[in-house]
Amino acid sequence: MRRWPSRFRLTVEECKSVSTKFLKDHGYLNSRVRSGELCYTIRGRVIGRIGIRVEMPGEEEQNMPPTMYLWYRADGKNEKLHRSGLVSTPCFFGGRRWWFVCPECHRRIGILYLVGTDLGCRLCHDLTYRSCRESHMYDALWKKLGIDPKDAKGIF
Repeated sequence: MRRWPSRFRLTVEECKSVSTKFLKDHGYLNSRVRSGELCYTIRGRVIGRIGIRVEMPGEEEQNMPPTMYLWYRADGKNEKLHRSGLVSTPCFFGGRRWWFVCPECHRRIGILYLVGTDLGCRLCHDLTYRSCRESHMYDALWKKLGIDPKDAKGIF
């Protein structure tokens, strides 16, 4: 699949997201069932909400994987229900590190992004970082001046 240049792609900063760090910091991974909601705002105005429900298996259900359910709400309507598995890996000095399983490519990831009404990882949505866009912002200008952009970095 051909990828668009980074200046034409959405950035992760422009997308709604949920991370395993957020779930851990807010106690979603400590209790058997926990529900909540993330509100996304622009200048104090709510532009969307993501409902979260995390179900951790009990002692009698040890063979069941932990699961997270997400639903996105914009303009008061439920747009789409998503389901993502949660897996953990042991840390070297003890404890556990939690990961999402991407609903699209089934890779182990730390952050899920909502683009439109689709949930997936950064690679599935072909997202870039804002810093990638900015790092090559003046390349065209240097080329017009007849300077190789790699050499221009040494000038300043």
